[in-house]
Amino acid sequence: MPTAGADSREQAKQLVLRPDVRHHLSKLLYAEEWARSIEESHPVTEARDLTLAKHWEDVGKIQQVLRNVQNELLPMLQSRQRYNKVMGPTHTAWF
Repeated sequence: MPTAGADSREQAKQLVLRPDVRHHLSKLLYAEEWARSIEESHPVTEARDLTLAKHWEDVGKIQQVLRNVQNELLPMLQSRQRYNKVMGPTHTAWF
């Protein structure tokens, strides 16, 4: 994970460029759209409900992990508004 100092931004950039991290960042940034897609693509079943619950559980875990590097990642995100929407109003103090 990136550390404080001059190299933090570059380390965060390298982190975001990793395909496995980009997948998680995309899931976080598009969490609502992702959930809506699941809802619209599958009939109402227990399996769909479990898939949605797992999606939101994953989003929560991704939020927890990325909070450690949010100051370095934020400048790289294309939309602060989208990030704030996903992270929630309680996470705006670090702007």
